[in-house]
Amino acid sequence: MKKILIALCVLCLLTGCAPKTDAEVRLYFTDRDRQEIVQETRKVKTEGTLLETAVRSLLEGPKRAGQSRVIPKGTDLLDIKIIGTMAEINLSEAFDTGTPQDRLLSRYTLISTACAVSGVQKVKLFVEGKPLVSLQDGSVLGALGAADLSLTGPGSGAEQLLTLYFPDANATCLLAETRQVTLTEGEPVAYAIVKELLRGPSSTHLVSGFSKDTAVLSVETREGICFVNMNKAFLTDNTGNRDWETVALYSVVNSLSTLPEVRSVRFLVEGRTVEKFGSYSLTKAYTENERLYFT
Repeated sequence: MKKILIALCVLCLLTGCAPKTDAEVRLYFTDRDRQEIVQETRKVKTEGTLLETAVRSLLEGPKRAGQSRVIPKGTDLLDIKIIGTMAEINLSEAFDTGTPQDRLLSRYTLISTACAVSGVQKVKLFVEGKPLVSLQDGSVLGALGAADLSLTGPGSGAEQLLTLYFPDANATCLLAETRQVTLTEGEPVAYAIVKELLRGPSSTHLVSGFSKDTAVLSVETREGICFVNMNKAFLTDNTGNRDWETVALYSVVNSLSTLPEVRSVRFLVEGRTVEKFGSYSLTKAYTENERLYFT
């Protein structure tokens, strides 16, 4: 009996078999009308690397009602290589088909899904072994993070697709809304995210977490920490209710956490560290709170 067990173990080592393990992956799809990016956290059995499992799960499509896949059916994963913090993903020809908007959303959902895997910061996409090219000018694309997907037209700013998280009307959860904005020259994407959050949602079933007088003064990311510098109204107008403090603070944190270079978020007021935002300490950095996502 022992000889049989030993033989099976040797066979597994030689053939590369390994036990499947439970894990969670974060997948990005769109709503049914392809107007908003929606997130699905799915429990999976890993086969190969967690990144490979996440990509294959994305290609399978959404499990929840009301969600839509944008990556064309028939798209196959051909190969994945991980080089440091960059992943090279090679897909079949079907991946890069459809309208320009469909192709942009396909790239966005794939890169966002890949960058949600721990350790992956950038992704280089290939189709049938050939590097993917820009939708604007046909130039070869390098490694991209979710914040790098932009289209630049002659004489204009960069068009940037943002994922913003706004509270529902009862301050019980955060829901995603996608918005394409034009960045001014030299404007950081992180700054644009906070600015657009303060403008408020487009969807009628979502609300802003902040007063109209709240303003962002600057945003800077250093060594993975995004420092968000707000005016005094951030403190005076938006505190006093624990539930609203929670969704307001995390609408910023979770939205900025869509950027691969952001690991945590610190808040400043008029350039200085203050003690409290209502019941929340502002002397520490905050990370994404996945429990607030609508499920």
